[in-house]
Amino acid sequence: MDDLSTEKRACRRYDVTDFVVAVFSTRLGRVVNISRSGLAIQLTDTDFETLPDECKTSLLSRSNGFLIKDVSLKLVRREVMLSVPINSAKLQTIGAKFHTSDSIQLSKIKRCLFLWSYS
Repeated sequence: MDDLSTEKRACRRYDVTDFVVAVFSTRLGRVVNISRSGLAIQLTDTDFETLPDECKTSLLSRSNGFLIKDVSLKLVRREVMLSVPINSAKLQTIGAKFHTSDSIQLSKIKRCLFLWSYS
């Protein structure tokens, strides 16, 4: 029987300990983890369903000044957490795959992974 704690993904995920922001036009989200194939982002937004299935984002790190502009993403998972009190903003997690073949962007993503693999 498989151990439930075993990672079953093709690419190892790295928790992002630095404060990294993902920018979606007028929305900001915090990057929770990242891998060679994608990332998870937490958003606080009352209009969560309006995010398109494919979009572009830019990633910015406060401490490293690291920036990837206009990286294409394809959303693969949306999860809304219940909030208390009910009228407060909801916390949402988005799982997205990198949807790019741009070699410069891919090398920046690899650099980002290198930075977080040693933090």
